[in-house]
Amino acid sequence: MSISREKMVSCAKSSGMTLATMMGVVGGVIFGLVLRTRAEPWTEREVMYVAYAGELFLRMLKALILPLVIPSLITAVGSLDLSLSGKVGGRAIGYYMGTTFLAVILGVVLVTTIHPGVVTDDKGTSKVESRNVTTPDTLMDLIRQMFPPNLIQATMQQYRTSLIYPGSFSNKSGKVRDPDDMTTWAFKGEWSNGSNILGLVFFAIILGIALAKLGEKGKPLLKIGR
Repeated sequence: MSISREKMVSCAKSSGMTLATMMGVVGGVIFGLVLRTRAEPWTEREVMYVAYAGELFLRMLKALILPLVIPSLITAVGSLDLSLSGKVGGRAIGYYMGTTFLAVILGVVLVTTIHPGVVTDDKGTSKVESRNVTTPDTLMDLIRQMFPPNLIQATMQQYRTSLIYPGSFSNKSGKVRDPDDMTTWAFKGEWSNGSNILGLVFFAIILGIALAKLGEKGKPLLKIGR
């Protein structure tokens, strides 16, 4: 079986993105191995220069989350049969919640056992600052993320609960603040940088189901997402 030039060109055009991705991966590995052969250590600024192109690429990928992924999810859920939309949405939320719950449990276990980020005496004496939080607060924050008060803010920030270290044992106005018991500490809510993907996905699924229930009235909005 002979392979003609036309078939090769057609294959290259149809699989151009895949071939370009593979070439980029191979080229990145070779380029990284070449850079490791330098005798002198790389400075932080030189590393920043080398990583600059990759940083721009990741920024472009993150910028596609809101204008591409969310409308596509709304259109996909809204175009499905109504009986299937609820099942798909429930499974998507359940899968996301399940994996995130496992990630939280794994993080708590690792922090409790190996204490990542803690600097030992032989590596330095600088103090590592960490956010005080309990497991119930983390799980409740996870559910809070599903209901963002502002969709625009959800693309840039996430809500989280932070505990306030009392410093010493105190009992003011009948409220006990025990430094060894974080459940007695005062707490506050704060916003941290980072997209609230869970809230955006949950909103997209609910909106898609609502548009599917509207039938013909919801099709104009679904066409915009396409």
